[in-house]
Amino acid sequence: MSIKAATWLAASLSLFVLITCAVVVPMIYSEIQNIWDELDMEIGEFK
Repeated sequence: MSIKAATWLAASLSLFVLITCAVVVPMIYSEIQNIWDELDMEIGEFK
C-alpha cells in the first residue's frame, strides 16, 4: 500500500468516525436526559 493510499484511507476513516460521533453523542445525551426526567417524575411521586 502506498503512502498516498494509506493517507486517503486514514482520512476517510477519520471522517467516518467524526460523523458517527456527531450523530451518536446527541443520541446518548437525549437518552440520558429522558432517563433523568423519568427519575425526577418517579421521585416526585414519593414527596
